[in-house]
Amino acid sequence: VYNARGELYTGGIVGYIEKGTVSECAVYSSIFANGKDTTMDSYTGGICGFSREGAEYTDCLFAGGIIAEKCANAYLGGVSGKLIGGKVERTVATGSIMPSEIISHTYIGGVAGEELSEPAVKNAFYKKGIINEEITGLYGKELTESAISKKDSFTGFDFNDVWSISDGKIELKNLPKSN
Repeated sequence: VYNARGELYTGGIVGYIEKGTVSECAVYSSIFANGKDTTMDSYTGGICGFSREGAEYTDCLFAGGIIAEKCANAYLGGVSGKLIGGKVERTVATGSIMPSEIISHTYIGGVAGEELSEPAVKNAFYKKGIINEEITGLYGKELTESAISKKDSFTGFDFNDVWSISDGKIELKNLPKSN
């Protein structure tokens, strides 16, 4: 996914969401947001770029990569770059999140770079080391490489019908597997 136009709302599934549900989805691709002249803000997430109240995410996996560059401010997250309220349940981020050439501030997190209006986050996880900057996002639990490959690390996940772990990778059962 590549975005280099105006205000950057960039996500693996959707750029901007208000009052909608995203469930049982996985993103394995790279997401690249380029502000071109450093005057625009970048809202970039593994699943969604910018989420408003009423957005819900359940059983979502981000295993790709995010690069945001030449932006005034960068909001980067494994689920959503900026999350205003909403609900996040049973999500996993194992992909890398990297800002580059950010002029003012970088807001970055395993679930969201910046959260406003306290979203309801339950059982959201991200892999240790996917973020090479100071983490500002408050939500989500960081898991080591070893822990992220074990079912008992994921409280509340359905490993009978929805999720699986094979070859050390967590995946959704009913979707195509990564290459």
